[in-house]
Amino acid sequence: MRAVLAGGMHLSEKGTSEVTSTPLVLPDDPEQRSFLIVIGRLDLGVRSEGTFLEPARGHIHDIGFCVGPDRALTHRPPRPERVPYDYQCTDRFLYLRPDESCDRLGRVEVTEWLVYDNTMRGDIDFTGLMVRITLREQAYRAFESHVGLMPWPALGDHTSWDGEILFRIPSPPFPFPMPRGNSDPWTSGTRVVGELQPITRFDVDDIEIQPLRDAQGRRVSRGEAACDGDPAWEPPLRLRA
Repeated sequence: MRAVLAGGMHLSEKGTSEVTSTPLVLPDDPEQRSFLIVIGRLDLGVRSEGTFLEPARGHIHDIGFCVGPDRALTHRPPRPERVPYDYQCTDRFLYLRPDESCDRLGRVEVTEWLVYDNTMRGDIDFTGLMVRITLREQAYRAFESHVGLMPWPALGDHTSWDGEILFRIPSPPFPFPMPRGNSDPWTSGTRVVGELQPITRFDVDDIEIQPLRDAQGRRVSRGEAACDGDPAWEPPLRLRA
């Protein structure tokens, strides 16, 4: 396997690398331009020397598909007109992990997941979703290196990168289920949700990872039609088997 890191680094099987200026080029055929777009923010990680962005996990702000020549994000997961929880809860989760047993570059799993109450520090009886991206060991280490060990921005710092990140994964659109659960999800006793259901699982040979920051490490804004990137952004990381 050979991982190609656009933006640009070429990683050999032995892990050596050389910097290049290879631009990221996406297919011109509109029929091939279908990507699962996951936009999230990395969580806080605590180390002995302070607080840092944690590359292995985060929460998702937006998810959907960029299909064909239209760069707008579409085919988003449905939402009920009202949900029985507030902004103190997290309902969409992102996890990344290495696994050398992957036959391909990696795999993507999307499944129902329980909403988490950050105040009560526990799950509640209502579903959100989770996206787990598993990469071969070498590819995962390249991802960690690309993200870097970034300190958590100080309170009031509106320029440093805040961990927002975009994943662009080749995939045709697939349906997301409507969230479900208890109208009072904090009620003790019998759970309404029951067994969490898988949504999809597929192998990948190509994935693009775009920290939403510029070359100086400052956060950048994201527009609705920015699924294919922006010249002001730091070059993306492209991993390819």
